[in-house]
Amino acid sequence: MRVTFKRAGNWNRVGMIVNGMSRRTYQQFFDTEFRAMINDYLRRVKRHISAQDLDWIPLAESTVRKKGDSRAWDDSGYFKDHLTMTEKKVGFVFRRFFAGAIKGDIHEPSGLPMSVLANMLEYGYRHIPARPLFGPTLERLIMAWRPLFASMQIRVVNKMRVGI
Repeated sequence: MRVTFKRAGNWNRVGMIVNGMSRRTYQQFFDTEFRAMINDYLRRVKRHISAQDLDWIPLAESTVRKKGDSRAWDDSGYFKDHLTMTEKKVGFVFRRFFAGAIKGDIHEPSGLPMSVLANMLEYGYRHIPARPLFGPTLERLIMAWRPLFASMQIRVVNKMRVGI
């Protein structure tokens, strides 16, 4: 998904201030901002699991009998409780952030890797219909995040200018 922004304001001045900052200080600010955004994303994903409000196809009666529950993505609460954010350092300064069912974690009730189970539920698998959770949550948040991206640049410039 591509996100574009209009240039508005005095970008020459912003460029001069940003060029005077250390790359590390600049990146630390954005890492903090992105961590907050990813935590917000995970909170919303978990809220959708609890509320069951994404118009998913209902579970089959046989599945409901086996699980003892009619809620998708939520059997024992294990999946929801084990959604996390992780980050990987790339080079000296930059980081990549990952959120959701992290590769390597095992869903103890089923014995499946969490990432495999998430993929099966998100996109469907054999007799399991797709019940998208991560994609729709992100699509809704992109609209809310657009103004944040625009204001991040201004906030970092203001913090660096006053030495905070």
